[in-house]
Amino acid sequence: MLYPGVRAWWLAGAVTAVLVGTSVTEGCRETPPPSARASAIRVVDGDGDTVRLAQPARRVVSLVPSATDLVVALGGLPQLVGRTRYDRAPAVAAVSSLGGGLDPDLEKLTALRPDLVLTWAPSRTSPLRTALAAGGSAIYATPTRDTSSFYAAVVALGTLLGHDSAAAALARTVRDTLAAVHASVAGRPTPTVLYVVWGDPPMTVGPQTFVGELIRIAGGRNAFDDATSDWPVVSMEDVVRRAPDVIVLSVGDDSTQGAERLQHAPGWRSLAAVRAGRVVALPADLLERPGPALGDAARRLARAIHPEVR
Repeated sequence: MLYPGVRAWWLAGAVTAVLVGTSVTEGCRETPPPSARASAIRVVDGDGDTVRLAQPARRVVSLVPSATDLVVALGGLPQLVGRTRYDRAPAVAAVSSLGGGLDPDLEKLTALRPDLVLTWAPSRTSPLRTALAAGGSAIYATPTRDTSSFYAAVVALGTLLGHDSAAAALARTVRDTLAAVHASVAGRPTPTVLYVVWGDPPMTVGPQTFVGELIRIAGGRNAFDDATSDWPVVSMEDVVRRAPDVIVLSVGDDSTQGAERLQHAPGWRSLAAVRAGRVVALPADLLERPGPALGDAARRLARAIHPEVR
């Protein structure tokens, strides 16, 4: 989920042919084992900077929830020494919480002596990046925009953590799941889908985001597939004019964001999708974190868009 502060940072920054083509191929490329590598590990991060380590990271701080999920999925939990308060999976409960991803407790972070810090991309000009660089840790700016970014992050983290084989396996699993989801809806009608990040005024997703890609994979057409920004705020009038067939609400802990509230909300109650009950609330933690559950997110979207498909 894009939580307060974290949402603001990422949103200002975070189709078989697309996924089974270049991005998936890149995500599944095997990396030579440590014995076959040069002594220094080098990867390029989401800012285009080269990150160098003399050996796989032993002490990792993750300030990006989706990256935390990836570290755990790759078998790197023993290397994870710090996380954000938004990482709430039981697996990381014992890992030191540093607060927010944009405003971590820097004194506490420094005391953990990390040799690698995972932060957000873009980050070159952020005060946080400057403060982290002063601490001497290697910094990997995690790309989160689209599915290509996801595969790049999987491969890079596998290299940085020394878990290349696990990274290749995870990329294959996600690739295969996305391909299976897309195949399950092939040949069916393509309803117009409005994805609502939050609703007053409505914020939605552009076509180049990973959520926009997942909508296509799940057999829908993004109601705002002509948006020129990744996370546009749109008018209610524009939503009504585009008349979505399905509305997907991203919901967190706040139950007031549930589908039932739209039945009485001005503008929303006039939409055919609301009157017909074609409003589906899905967990923001699942849909808005480009991590190892990306395939599950596509599957849940497909069920929301095509409830007849199981």
